[in-house]
Amino acid sequence: MKDGFKSGCRSIICLDRCHLKGYYGGLLLAVVGVDANDSIYPIAFAVVENENQSSWCWFLELLGNDLELNNSHILTFMTDRQKGLIEDVEKLYPNVEHRTCVRFLYSNFKTNGHHKGKALKDQLWMAARVNMLGSLNLTWKE
Repeated sequence: MKDGFKSGCRSIICLDRCHLKGYYGGLLLAVVGVDANDSIYPIAFAVVENENQSSWCWFLELLGNDLELNNSHILTFMTDRQKGLIEDVEKLYPNVEHRTCVRFLYSNFKTNGHHKGKALKDQLWMAARVNMLGSLNLTWKE
């Protein structure tokens, strides 16, 4: 996985976790990349007892050592803004870009009762897909 990421993936690393609902429980921490076909490329995963700053820090340190992420200014980390995760990324990789997953950003909008509906969703995704400053023309209709 390491060699595949280094030789054929974009310089973006996506971090996420999911709860394990079996007998033992715990969480699965996962790191994926984006390959040349815009497909998800698994990089690393770990099972931990619970999600906390020390679990993420341990996982990110191992990831950095394994992928030799010494030159962190060329990377972008994308997360769902979990508590403690952003701080750990900034501490371990001070020069990386940090981005928030748009799907999680929209779900945060939906939890607030004032920001629902297809119009907001369409406008948000349009803004997220813009790749050039000044090429965005948003119109909001209630």
